[in-house]
Amino acid sequence: MGEHHYYVRQFRNMKGAIALDSIDADALTDYAGVVGHLLAKGHARTSGASMIAGYVGRSDNLDDALCLFARRYADQTEADHAALVAAVDRGDLPAERGI
Repeated sequence: MGEHHYYVRQFRNMKGAIALDSIDADALTDYAGVVGHLLAKGHARTSGASMIAGYVGRSDNLDDALCLFARRYADQTEADHAALVAAVDRGDLPAERGI
């Protein structure tokens, strides 16, 4: 392959479906936990820590970029939630509170 390294994954179409509108809150919580675990596992295919550390180097650039991303993501999440609450308060979206 020359001097470049490649990482290739092939996904099989083994997808299923859950009727989310017909499960109760406990089952939905379990389902979200399983899906989150599988998503994390699927994204955890990385090289060793020493290889990653060598790639990012000794500067604070990556740390700074990740912190900035996290702050902006948190701000966006709060803004999205505020917009959702406002839409529910206006009656634009049906919602049942206190569940």
